[in-house]
Amino acid sequence: MKFAIAALVGLVAATPMTDIEYKFVNYVAKYGKSYGTKEEYEFRLNIFAKKTEEIARINASQTDSVHGYNKLTDWTDAEYKRLLGGKLDTTEVSEIQAPVSNAMPDWTTGWNWVN
Repeated sequence: MKFAIAALVGLVAATPMTDIEYKFVNYVAKYGKSYGTKEEYEFRLNIFAKKTEEIARINASQTDSVHGYNKLTDWTDAEYKRLLGGKLDTTEVSEIQAPVSNAMPDWTTGWNWVN
């Protein structure tokens, strides 16, 4: 793992770093990430950059919470959905009806719930 971090720092140190690359290198070091190829590194960096923009947008519009980075920040949406074990579909949430409060069950149906 130490070699992977040292190789990553060496790779990035060969060229001047942008602000997002600097944040990404710190993220990689903090969460112990390692990538097998330069292409994967760049792929994950692009995901990280998009999520950084999203975090900044959310933090600018929210006043009661602060969003930040975690070990999943460099994951694709498909990888995250696979972690959840299913399809994440937000359209189903709007179709759910609110429960009726103080509703009494209809005991006259004759259904024996004991059986």
